[in-house]
Amino acid sequence: MDHSKAELIRYENGAAGFLETILSEYGGRDRYEGEGSDETRFTSNPYHMSNNEFKKNRIEENDLQAYYKSLAEKLEGFDEILLFGPGEAKKQFKNVAEQLHVFQNKVLHVETSDKLTSNQLLEFVREYFKPVKK
Repeated sequence: MDHSKAELIRYENGAAGFLETILSEYGGRDRYEGEGSDETRFTSNPYHMSNNEFKKNRIEENDLQAYYKSLAEKLEGFDEILLFGPGEAKKQFKNVAEQLHVFQNKVLHVETSDKLTSNQLLEFVREYFKPVKK
């Protein structure tokens, strides 16, 4: 998982398979031709910027929270969840999930990985949940 998408993978009886892809609206905001800058009307001094940047940041934060909420709803039915990916999104989502009532009796694992292809994602899950031989 990362800030742009999460791949839901089910692991059962030694087999891993894709369930669904959750896409996020979070990301850079598109600038449109003719759109004004963040400068105020009376000065181009960067120390006198408008609150337009604050507004943009709030929009991005709301998009990210909506993404995490959507992901949490999809994961409610699972008892053990592995969160992995290259960035900080997995840790951020874990913090959000731990605050939710429905995740209190669930096991959340967090692992770091590189960006992986589809086959590598499935292999990562199989290796992680592979039974340990005695």
